[in-house]
Amino acid sequence: MATKTFLYKAKNSKGLLITGTVKAADSAEAEKILQKNSLSLLDLIPEKAEINFSMPKIFNRVKARDKALFARQLATMISAGLTITKSIRVISTQTKKAYVHQIYMEIYRDLEEGLSFSAALSKHPDVFDQVFISIVSAGEATGKLDVVLAQLADQLENDNNFVGKVKGALYYPAFILLALVGIGSYMLVVVIPQLKSVFDSQGGQLPFATRALISLSGFVSKSWWLLLVMIVVLVVAVKFWVASPTGSRFWSLMKIKTPLFKNMAEGIYMYRFSRILAMLIGSGVPLLDALKICSGVMNNEIYEKSIVALAKQVEKGVPISVQMSKDTVFPSLIGQMAAVGEETGKLDEVMLKVADYFGESTDQNIKTISTLIEPIILVIMGLGVAFLVFAVLVPIYNVAQLN
Repeated sequence: MATKTFLYKAKNSKGLLITGTVKAADSAEAEKILQKNSLSLLDLIPEKAEINFSMPKIFNRVKARDKALFARQLATMISAGLTITKSIRVISTQTKKAYVHQIYMEIYRDLEEGLSFSAALSKHPDVFDQVFISIVSAGEATGKLDVVLAQLADQLENDNNFVGKVKGALYYPAFILLALVGIGSYMLVVVIPQLKSVFDSQGGQLPFATRALISLSGFVSKSWWLLLVMIVVLVVAVKFWVASPTGSRFWSLMKIKTPLFKNMAEGIYMYRFSRILAMLIGSGVPLLDALKICSGVMNNEIYEKSIVALAKQVEKGVPISVQMSKDTVFPSLIGQMAAVGEETGKLDEVMLKVADYFGESTDQNIKTISTLIEPIILVIMGLGVAFLVFAVLVPIYNVAQLN
């Protein structure tokens, strides 16, 4: 029988609490092994097989809904009276994903060794970002960990729904584009080579569009590997360029200056900024620290620099609303609402309302853009069909006329 690894918590003969692992065929055998070593068992849980952490991150990625469920379950268990360590232990046994289970087990071990929950989370920066960790840390400091975890779960669920709407608006045009590429590739590789023999047998001068299509078909059919290499090189080159300072700034500007998507991009970034800021302040994180954290999660160099400048002014004693009103990156609305929040002492509540506003307006912008994209796609498809008719059907018709 194959042996399993169990994580145990027990007391030794001197009454000291110890933790560790033991290998046995089952839990009963593991308990006997511990008893033979004069250990009084307190807790025993099976540890799933270790996984290869060198696997690509795309296969080991923890999704937002997994983190939302994690925060929600913890909030419920802690409010019911369970300790954070016991709660992590229960959650780790319920998850079916090996990578997620392994992370929870490492957090459990760190908690058993005396680390705080926020410190244990900080050892997994690829899973728990600075916002998550800072809110947990604030909850530990105020003794309201269950409350902030519930708020964090709400935030993650709202973000997941919001991102889902944005992605949903792109599914239709992406599908149409993929279909066009597929049909075009089939025409170039299969249909055009067969028609070429027909055109060659009849002789005569073919239209320029037909000759261009035949030339492109020959290149794709014979040198498809070169085309594939060119695409890969182009993608890698663009990726490295975007990672450079110049490319990063250009791409950041493109995301917020492109006419059709400008309002939507602004709404997305302001939604993210105002909601995260509201959640951090509401959890007890100082305003200056909250701004610094926000700057690190915006994923846009333009907004990052503006928020850093905002933090520097706040550090000097300048009200946040004053600097927001001066910076053209921030819409006038957010500066005005921040002033209201400062006057009433409810900046977190006001920023939450601002986030709701930008969320609703962005949702409307997404619907508008989706409506505009559909006729644009139809026009592109029409032009493609017209080109094929002129390049393929007209020569075929001429051949038929000659016969």
